[in-house]
Amino acid sequence: MSKKTYWRLVINYADAKPSDPNWTEDSWLSMTPEETIEYFNATLRPGERRRKLIGASVIQDEKHRPHEWVKTNLVTILDRDKTYDTYKCENCGITGKRYGLGSRVVIDKRFKGEKYKFCGN
Repeated sequence: MSKKTYWRLVINYADAKPSDPNWTEDSWLSMTPEETIEYFNATLRPGERRRKLIGASVIQDEKHRPHEWVKTNLVTILDRDKTYDTYKCENCGITGKRYGLGSRVVIDKRFKGEKYKFCGN
């Protein structure tokens, strides 16, 4: 599986009690969900708990997929007092910037409006 697919995973800890609630994670994956959890468990950091895959489904709703951001600059840009990286959505081509160390990409002003909030519109 080399093409990325958008999945909704239902996960819990491997040592969870039956009363512990499961949680969902939506993510682009280039591996199967089983391979993803297996890889996660094989690369645990100190203090992390093993995970168990409860269920998985491909998210088919093309109009509400999140953007798949890919960084387009090699070096972080310093503009006055702000630092940022530039990004482009691999699927629809819109662009944005990520400021500082945050994880949120701010969509460029020319792509203003609700229709650009999700990929596939």
